[in-house]
Amino acid sequence: MRVLVTGSTGFIGVPLCLMLRRRGYEVRGLYRSEEKAAPLRNSGIDLVKGDILDRRSIEGAVEGCGAVIHSAAFTGVWSRSTDTVRRLNVDAVRTVLSAAGEAGVRRAVFTSTAGVLGPSARAVVTEETARQIDFFTPYERTKAEAEEAVREFAAAGLDVSIVNPTRVYGPGVLSDSNGVTRMVKLFVEGKWRYLPGDGS
Repeated sequence: MRVLVTGSTGFIGVPLCLMLRRRGYEVRGLYRSEEKAAPLRNSGIDLVKGDILDRRSIEGAVEGCGAVIHSAAFTGVWSRSTDTVRRLNVDAVRTVLSAAGEAGVRRAVFTSTAGVLGPSARAVVTEETARQIDFFTPYERTKAEAEEAVREFAAAGLDVSIVNPTRVYGPGVLSDSNGVTRMVKLFVEGKWRYLPGDGS
């Protein structure tokens, strides 16, 4: 089966594409940056240049695919432009899932964030738990809005699931979505320090 991965050059996307290839899937990776696509070259992945906001490029990328994993997103947590974040995190979801449904894709997965669930300081939270406080960032808010859009597609008959990763870190692209690894790297290099508790 051929699987389209949006955000194929991101921190989650690169290892996801490579893992799918190892498991025998045909993988098509949607990308924008030639430089960021370098780790996927010569890996047997069909790289297709496009943009998640461009309906035509999504329609071309999804053609012939049996599944879509939508992992592309605007992950800049502190962005001031809510409109940009909403276009990339909500409008793009509608574009990708609409094109997938029209192309006859059998299965779709949307990568959201555990940030939509809210803090779990007093009790365990799940996707069934009502959020008790406002969202901290436009990123969290738009991901919650995107989840609502995904549920609309599911109600209309698309076989689609939502995954909610927590903070992810480890080897890979040093991007906004891999901020923890950047902190660890700076710590190891002696360029950043963390003093827990009262600092003693």
